[in-house]
Amino acid sequence: MTAFEDLVDQFRAPVYAHAYKLLGNREDAMDITQETMIKAFRALPKFQVGRPLQPWLIRICANACMDLLRSRRIRTSEIESCEFLLADATPLADEQIQTDEIAECIRRAIGRLPYLYGKIISMRHFENLEISEIAERLSRPEGTIKSWLFRARGRLKHELRALA
Repeated sequence: MTAFEDLVDQFRAPVYAHAYKLLGNREDAMDITQETMIKAFRALPKFQVGRPLQPWLIRICANACMDLLRSRRIRTSEIESCEFLLADATPLADEQIQTDEIAECIRRAIGRLPYLYGKIISMRHFENLEISEIAERLSRPEGTIKSWLFRARGRLKHELRALA
């Protein structure tokens, strides 16, 4: 087994978990996990030795998820995506259905945000990163990140009201 295969085995689960959190679909999450590993392999020469590998992989994964959501938003209407969700649904309790619907509304609303705002929301609330960690990843001052996060939350709130 090669060193890269060892890394894939080690980081497959956290990358998949992140993709599933963002997409809410097992098949899409598996596809994005595989795509993330391929992109990481191709970008390996650019990776800065000494930096942690998992945040780099998660960033690649998040970008791939955003690309997928963006392409779907362009290719399909809201009604078609809802029909797909209903066709794929398994019988669940009413509470679980409501939770899934809320999560889907939030994902759609985040998908409508400008890319940077969606990325910051995802980093803060899905990856549970601190402001300082986001600032480091984006190479921006913490004050700028706080300001962007405030604006992103405001835009998200507006998007959620529009969906309600």
